[in-house]
Amino acid sequence: MRIKLIVIASAVIVVSSIVLYFKYQPDIENTGGNIVAEDPNTYFFPFLGFPSENAAVLTTPLGCRVQAHGWDGAVRPKRIRKARKFMASIGVPDYVQQEYVDYAAALPVDLLSWIDAAYLSIRIKWAQCGGRYAEAANKVKPDDINITLVPLPFWVPYYGKFAVGMTESNGNITICVAAITRSSVDSPTPDWLRRVDRLAEFEIGNRFALAAGIRDREIGNNSPCG
Repeated sequence: MRIKLIVIASAVIVVSSIVLYFKYQPDIENTGGNIVAEDPNTYFFPFLGFPSENAAVLTTPLGCRVQAHGWDGAVRPKRIRKARKFMASIGVPDYVQQEYVDYAAALPVDLLSWIDAAYLSIRIKWAQCGGRYAEAANKVKPDDINITLVPLPFWVPYYGKFAVGMTESNGNITICVAAITRSSVDSPTPDWLRRVDRLAEFEIGNRFALAAGIRDREIGNNSPCG
């Protein structure tokens, strides 16, 4: 009976992940983003649980908008245990697992401040470059930042690859709330926790690039004139 229950539970996770994958595909065309190209293994596991359909859109103190789908609430200990068990099964190092635990605890508390900090960091980098970059920095206001968090990596038809973050041609940003990939093709195991605070800065940088009309290169969280 125990084995049967484990099999049923595993099947539920797989089916639920498939449903989430199709449900939360962003409408993406020719855009840039955090393509999961360096990792041959894309793990469709809801590390922070399932999204809340009735969650209201949040507004940061600066005015950025975030559809957090309920991930601004505490993650249940049972979810943490399940995620760690899964990570152990695919060989995720202990230090990455601990980072995940710390991240899951910090996310509900720091989510909105992370988004604001990411916006300010990118704005400063662009303003310092002057010219059209400074113009873009003045053009993109906090209320132009619209972020939606999704539970899993998503398919990007234009690139033919999966992504954990993406800025659409209309400026909307989609970010996977938590994912595990490899940090390089040489990594023997998945050792990179993809997290909202870092992905937000990268994609907000791409939002600024969109405002500046830059489409021939991906700038991400780098300085546009560096």
